Amino acid sequence: MEPADFGHLLSQIERKDPSAWDRLMALVYQDLKRIAHGQMARISPGQTLSTTVLVHEAFEKLAAQGGLPVRERTGFYALCACAMRQIIVDHYRRRSADKRSPDLVALAEHESRRVSPDIDNALMALGRALDLLASHDERLVEVFEMRYFAGLTDAQIGQRLDLSERTVQRLAARARSWIATGLDD
Repeated sequence: MEPADFGHLLSQIERKDPSAWDRLMALVYQDLKRIAHGQMARISPGQTLSTTVLVHEAFEKLAAQGGLPVRERTGFYALCACAMRQIIVDHYRRRSADKRSPDLVALAEHESRRVSPDIDNALMALGRALDLLASHDERLVEVFEMRYFAGLTDAQIGQRLDLSERTVQRLAARARSWIATGLDD
């Protein structure tokens, strides 16, 4: 599908065409699975959230918003990657809360494998560090998410944000530094 066709599909979603979401899902499903797999691979073996569930939850989260605040493919993938990150962090926050709850909730079959408390803590720390960074500089979070969660290249990020590749590299380095500091606290 050509970029103009992708933009047309996004505008159909904006006009509330009920079949547009289905066509979009069919078009981007494999790419979203790749992004989800990359995010899940960073967590560690034994995670309790499958890539399929992550893709579907992210897509449902975006669909629940109604329209999409993007008009092109790279923006859409960056938005999906951000939604996936939020779902992963929320998932591990809930798991951590469930472990402390006297009424443990039975986990779904796809969540029956054991996850290290270190992973839970690391994901929650990453979520807190990104939240802290967002309160300081939204653009750094945007660059970080596009690069590390969506897997976009510096050139793609630069095109999306109207920045040079070198500027994207500097912003990514600054974001990494902030995140590392936030994780050390």
